[in-house]
Amino acid sequence: MNILIDQKNNLIIFTFTIYIFFWSFNILGDNILRYLIFIPFVISVFEINLRKNKLALFKFLIIPIFLIIHYLLTNFINSTPIFLRDFVAISFISIIVFTFLFYRSLLYANIANILKVYFLLLLIFSIFTEKSLDVGSCSSSFFYYFPILENISISKGFFLENSHLAMVNIAAILSGYYYFFKKKDLLILILTSSSLIINIFNLSTTFLAGYIICSILIFFKSKNFYFKIFIFGSSAIFAIFLYFSHDCNKKYSYINIDDIKNETIQRDKTGELTSNVYERSIIISINTLKNYPLGWGYDGSVKATKNYLQYLKDKNKNSKNMQENLFDRFVWNVNLRDALGNIFKILIEFGYLSLPLIFSFFLYLKNSKISEFEIFIISIFIVQLFRGAGYINGGFILAFSEIFLSRFIIINNHHLNKKSPN
Repeated sequence: MNILIDQKNNLIIFTFTIYIFFWSFNILGDNILRYLIFIPFVISVFEINLRKNKLALFKFLIIPIFLIIHYLLTNFINSTPIFLRDFVAISFISIIVFTFLFYRSLLYANIANILKVYFLLLLIFSIFTEKSLDVGSCSSSFFYYFPILENISISKGFFLENSHLAMVNIAAILSGYYYFFKKKDLLILILTSSSLIINIFNLSTTFLAGYIICSILIFFKSKNFYFKIFIFGSSAIFAIFLYFSHDCNKKYSYINIDDIKNETIQRDKTGELTSNVYERSIIISINTLKNYPLGWGYDGSVKATKNYLQYLKDKNKNSKNMQENLFDRFVWNVNLRDALGNIFKILIEFGYLSLPLIFSFFLYLKNSKISEFEIFIISIFIVQLFRGAGYINGGFILAFSEIFLSRFIIINNHHLNKKSPN
């Protein structure tokens, strides 16, 4: 019987590992691996004790009910169409939240094993997957300073973009090193260091900026002296490189405050697209708070962007001095659904209802004990606020559930009452 339980737990841990890290890996043009999360969900349905968890289930049902009511209300107020796929998406995200909350302590206790499996898979894929050439990117800037390393073939593994790698790898690296300094686990040191090397060979602004921000935050929370020395030293090196590398810092240095104030997005320089999309997301977020206080509803970022673009066209249709690239088709057709960062996506879709989350996050930071799990959760959440791929991808919804929901919703007493492995 114990063997069956162990096998079941291993299956649950593995499916969550695939869900968190393989979100950017496409099979036949689609990311079907995310749907492996249905396996632990089905298992949880048979495991849950309805008699003991009626209150917890009632609390959980508030989540999909709120999302559906808010979706219907905002689309009615904004006179925008309702899509069946949005209800399917709400159902899917609710299943993910439920499954995470049910198996939270199992994942908590096995975070080191999850990291080891991820690091090992990333190393294998990075060695056997062909390396792509990123001209004019932060990665090419790295090889400009260290040309001797350019001929070493280390790819970004199963991730489509360097930034995708950084979105989850920062959390894994910081969590892995913390675990090593706490437990002196030599294997995780080797695997974590390999993952760091892979990310350096596939560098991105997301990695440098995200690593620095997360390290600063964790530095003041952690009490492990050697870990603090490590993240301070590594962050200082990355900060120097970020400052001096134009290819790495242009994505935020190109953001024009005047363009945001004047609501004019103009792509004048090569490599400015990402900055322009950030400008677009900031402008639409501000416009949403001004004119649509309840937001646009779940997955309403596309509707908000199209609505604002139409507003701009109407506003400037009689303007003789209007720049042709004001309506640059790339700026207005990329990252519509994810808004490039989840902070913008949340503001656009939920308006002022999202602001209390800021207070809740700092409350979580204040009250939570730092372990490898908390470091992983905090880093995932922080990085993907400013460079995300939606709620479902990159483990963001798991981090969101841990920070904002796990303290109030207990799905399974046996799992959630276990102490964290500090």
